[in-house]
Amino acid sequence: MDADQDACRVQPPQHETDVSALRWLDRNHPDLLAVARRCLSAGSPQAWRLIHNLECYQRMRDFYSEIIVLNTEALRLAEQAGDLLGQAAMHQNLGLVDMRTSRYRAALTRFRTALRLYTQAGNADGLATIHHELCNVNKWLDDLPQARVHATYCFEVAFSGGDLTRQAFALSTLGTLDRLEGHHTAAAAVSPGRWPCSSRPGSAAASASATASSACWTSSKAATRTPKPTSARPIPFTSSSTRKTTPNPPTHCPGDQLQGRQMTYSVPLAELVALTSQPRGSLVTPKTGRLW
Repeated sequence: MDADQDACRVQPPQHETDVSALRWLDRNHPDLLAVARRCLSAGSPQAWRLIHNLECYQRMRDFYSEIIVLNTEALRLAEQAGDLLGQAAMHQNLGLVDMRTSRYRAALTRFRTALRLYTQAGNADGLATIHHELCNVNKWLDDLPQARVHATYCFEVAFSGGDLTRQAFALSTLGTLDRLEGHHTAAAAVSPGRWPCSSRPGSAAASASATASSACWTSSKAATRTPKPTSARPIPFTSSSTRKTTPNPPTHCPGDQLQGRQMTYSVPLAELVALTSQPRGSLVTPKTGRLW
């Protein structure tokens, strides 16, 4: 029986570039969506696994209504089955939609629920991911001390392993928090000797420097192919007292209009697209010269 199942198993497609992978998803999204809906209609308790993996692509294409419908139903099935991991993943996905549509308090509630469920399930990868998202949403809510708690967790997890890309993101996040809190010297400092996990990063920790993050990012690219981030990463912003809004025309992000809500960024959308195509750690706004 196992041999027959192995013979029927389809090998995943291989792609040379992210662009070719995205084009494959564009072509096959209707079929994948049909399979996900069929799994839900059959009441499969494992439907959340496919739906969880579809979410990143759907978010890239602004298919928010699809995410809400599929993940809400998959969450119900996971709850019926008592699947803690499935419940956590669905709450995480729904929280990402809330965050992308400016419903930050709702996203915070979802992420806290996911954190509790990932903890109960003992899933280390899920915990690392949800702490990152909690850091992001707390930045949007201007709760920087709480954002730092979650960023510190991500920092310690990253430096307990050998993934240089994770280490780069963790350093960049702490450097961003330093900058938002006004600790610009710490955010710009280079101090590789303070990177180890035994060093507790604080608001003035040079280990959180954006410059160090850039160096670590460069090293990671030389060591391994750098994957694209798989979770929503809101664009860092200045504190509420110094935040500026770009005058007309408005810079609404296409697709972020679910339930009449729109997201407005502090720099033009075209500029954001150009910036985010560069490696993380080397993003400098042409107008302000600030490092993101």
